[in-house]
Amino acid sequence: PDFLPTYKYDVGTDVFDTSDKARAPAWCDRVLWREREPNQCCQTRYERHPSNMSDHKPVSASFTVKAKRIDRHRLVAAAAEVTRELDVADNECIPCVTVDDNEVHFEGVEYRVPNIRRIVLTNTGSVVAHFRFIPKPSGSPSLTVREASISS
Repeated sequence: PDFLPTYKYDVGTDVFDTSDKARAPAWCDRVLWREREPNQCCQTRYERHPSNMSDHKPVSASFTVKAKRIDRHRLVAAAAEVTRELDVADNECIPCVTVDDNEVHFEGVEYRVPNIRRIVLTNTGSVVAHFRFIPKPSGSPSLTVREASISS
């Protein structure tokens, strides 16, 4: 292929595996195709896409296919089915999280007395959910966010 390897990246990055396993990058993501009759299908494009949702990079391909005749009804039905399947696949790749409480109240706050509140953020989806706390603007009241634990 005329592109960088598609596998073994640190999840969420474009950096090759930095774990203790130190796996070598590889081109293991493929588009498989088969034709019933020789010379009826020609691959015209094969490429890698930038995505940081896993340790793989997605690939795609385009083809020119010779057809004896086209049944418009079946073509429309097949296109609709592919669209539905892609919608399901796209929706499965959307991160989903729940928070144990939508509001955090700090009652009884006193000057220079720590006041601790705990929130639980749970990844309920099937993909890695990245999150961050947005830093306070300079000059705002003091607020410290500390990560207590992360569990899988």
